Formats: sequence, C-alpha cells, structure tokens
Amino acid sequence: MKLFSFKHPEELSDRLKLPMGYLGNVSFLTVSGRNEVEINGCRGLIDYEDEYIRLRLCDCTLLVGGSSLTLKTYYGNQMVIAGKINRLEFEGQ
Repeated sequence: MKLFSFKHPEELSDRLKLPMGYLGNVSFLTVSGRNEVEINGCRGLIDYEDEYIRLRLCDCTLLVGGSSLTLKTYYGNQMVIAGKINRLEFEGQ
C-alpha cells in the first residue's frame, strides 16, 4: 500500500510542514529584501561577527556579509540572519 508519492522533496516538506533541511542534503535560502535571510538545511555555525556570518550548509559554506548582522533565530537546522545584508557568497563545491 502506497501512502504518499512525491517527485520532489519540496512536496514532502510542505505536506509534513517541515523545513527542507530535515529531509536530507538540501539547503535553501529565503531572502527578504536586504535585511533578512532565512536558511534551512544549516549544518552549523562557523564564524559569527558583526560584519559577516559563515555557515556550514549541506553541500557548501555560506558567507553572509554586511553590517549589524545578528542571529535572529537559530533552531535546529534553521537560521534567520537580520541586519544590513550586502552579500551572499557560496564557498566550496
């Protein structure tokens, strides 16, 4: 008996009301203007400074650069960074 059939992890994530990072090696960002970025699928915090925050994602490293940066939320594998965001830079693979 087949209960669910999903072609994309996003469908399962929506159905279960879970952030995407809980479903495997997928990280994704939601950018709200230049003042906030939500990261799902975060594997860890590497550096935290006023002008940059570096995070380990599922398959690379993300550098969020700007000024007055703060971790608004850090719960499980989800982070919300607020402040004046000037750049998002992916490092690694």
